[in-house]
Amino acid sequence: MTNETQDVRLDIHLPAPEAADLTSKAAAKGLTTPEFLGYHALRSAYGVLHPRVAEIEAKDVLGRAGTDSSKG
Repeated sequence: MTNETQDVRLDIHLPAPEAADLTSKAAAKGLTTPEFLGYHALRSAYGVLHPRVAEIEAKDVLGRAGTDSSKG
């Protein structure tokens, strides 16, 4: 991810099952767990127009565009 400001890491406390689930969801989206949690924190606090949120969501949409022509 590119940005002009320095990122800061914050600790969070989650129940173990939810933490494992979020780690799996992050991997499925192609993000590290801290990136995924940061995305959700920014989206919750600042909405979809935050530049980092928009960047991640644009990548997600681009990954789904079109159809898979390899399946016969």
